[in-house]
Amino acid sequence: MNHFPKPTQLTSYEQFVELSNKFDKEIGTKTFWCRIPMKNIYSDILFEDSCWDIDYQIKKWENVFSIKQEFYQDDLDIPQSQIGKMNSIWLMLNDLKNNKKFYSPITMSLFKNGNKPIHPGTTRLILTDVYDYPVDLCITDYIGNIREKYTGIKFFDVEDYFYDFSNGLHELHEDITSSGWCPTYASNTDEKDLRIKQISTYMQPTTDMFNYHHPRQVETHRKYCLKDNIISVNDMPIAIKKDNIWQIVFKKD
Repeated sequence: MNHFPKPTQLTSYEQFVELSNKFDKEIGTKTFWCRIPMKNIYSDILFEDSCWDIDYQIKKWENVFSIKQEFYQDDLDIPQSQIGKMNSIWLMLNDLKNNKKFYSPITMSLFKNGNKPIHPGTTRLILTDVYDYPVDLCITDYIGNIREKYTGIKFFDVEDYFYDFSNGLHELHEDITSSGWCPTYASNTDEKDLRIKQISTYMQPTTDMFNYHHPRQVETHRKYCLKDNIISVNDMPIAIKKDNIWQIVFKKD
């Protein structure tokens, strides 16, 4: 009997190929990789305008400031989920200033009902307008027509690709949509017990450097502020509203 969620630490790409092929054989799916700029994920796969989606995501942060216009990460009056989003963006923008790139793939599923949930990766997509590097996108195709549907994208079978999992920071997370562990996937399908898989980070160190979505655990205070249509973390602007549209702020110096 299978028990879910089912996380398996990845230590090599060969291991991923074996696990992914086993999943595909059992479920009737097919897994592909591509290397693509995030702006093309929006335009060529999601068929969406990144500008409006980014604005929609940042508006959720703006709502938090209706409680307090300034607060710290350990303020229990503020929901941690949106603090975590802002904290993640702040950390990633600081990484970009130091010429660091994303170290994990983005995972997507193509469901039979036409929905295309992304997880993990939606937070990183908020940086689409300032992150110019191609990203590794791993897609589980439940329909079987990915190459016919997206003819302008070069997709690779898992055997013809490579991603370095040797650092031990990733897991293949298998689940079913009815378990409640993966609400992003559950809300995007009509099938109650659909099996899904995603590539997640594995046992990230609980330090200031790695605490993306759980900022209350960090050792140093972080101040979040909304003033004059600018959202800042520790006085560093991360988002600005122009012409009533939110966008990310990125200044390297």
